[in-house]
Amino acid sequence: MPNEKKTVTPPALKAPKGDPPVNWISLFGFVIVTKADMLAAAAFLLSISTIVIQVTTWFTGSKPTVYAPDTVYVFFDQYANNKIVMRLAGQLSFVNTGPVGHDAIVRDVIVNVKVGKLDLDQRWLSFASVSRDENRLVVTPREMAHPFPVSSGSAVSQMISFSPVEDVCSAEIAAKSPDPKNCVADRGFVSDTDFLETASKAKELTLTFSVRYVGKKERQDIICKMPIGEAFVQYLAENSWFSSRCFAKDSE
Repeated sequence: MPNEKKTVTPPALKAPKGDPPVNWISLFGFVIVTKADMLAAAAFLLSISTIVIQVTTWFTGSKPTVYAPDTVYVFFDQYANNKIVMRLAGQLSFVNTGPVGHDAIVRDVIVNVKVGKLDLDQRWLSFASVSRDENRLVVTPREMAHPFPVSSGSAVSQMISFSPVEDVCSAEIAAKSPDPKNCVADRGFVSDTDFLETASKAKELTLTFSVRYVGKKERQDIICKMPIGEAFVQYLAENSWFSSRCFAKDSE
């Protein structure tokens, strides 16, 4: 028939002669064939790992650690109302091992004092310098205690003087207390005679330094213990101060 079309069958394709196809691998669904592809894949993996590290670092934040004072000063301070009160001073060290850009800010420091039946708190009062004037201890405030930064990868030390403060002790709190007699606003203000009497019957003084950081809910505690011997009580009674090594517990 004149209008009939003929179907032409193409010749079968044959594999080219020569070297076989190069090796290939699959990465995240992509086919990697040439050396250029391998370099691109390496750059891709490097960028992904960099992003992962940056995200992880961002969520890690600062890593502050507090170290207890090697030496703690126990001294008696006479207030304006002529009442003599036991106080503490010591140099605390703060280290931040967090990544760059994640500074820690020390908000405040409290020290808990336990000796015998005494259990009281003192809060930081000032950044001070400590010196001796013959047999007298001189604790000179440099400035009032305030929040300060600890940069990432650095350390900061502060000589801190502590002082008792009045507790919140309303009638409502006293009513809920197991023993209303314990709800005394100025119970932290321990006189020199009361402290000496208690210390003379004890073997050690336990100090717990508790640090609060800006942006962190939980406090960080470090404990150290001061041995109490005859010299502690005698020198404290005679000179109104005594310095002693404080042995840290559970420090890093």
